[in-house]
Amino acid sequence: MLRPRIIQEQRKITISELPAEKPDFTASFEPKESLVKKWIMNWIRTDIAKNTIKDSDILPRKQEISEYLGVSVGT
Repeated sequence: MLRPRIIQEQRKITISELPAEKPDFTASFEPKESLVKKWIMNWIRTDIAKNTIKDSDILPRKQEISEYLGVSVGT
């Protein structure tokens, strides 16, 4: 027997919901792309744990996030 699939409501996360503390690219020898990746993963894990965002929420576009962090989209 098939179980009915529960569809979660999707919500677009806005730039204003991103953490105010951004990675410090000048204080590390790590590549920017590594710092950005860690920052995004930490933000998502933290906010899911705090129930601020859900796994069904839609992230901001890459361009919006890169502008917010002051890096190129390719980073």
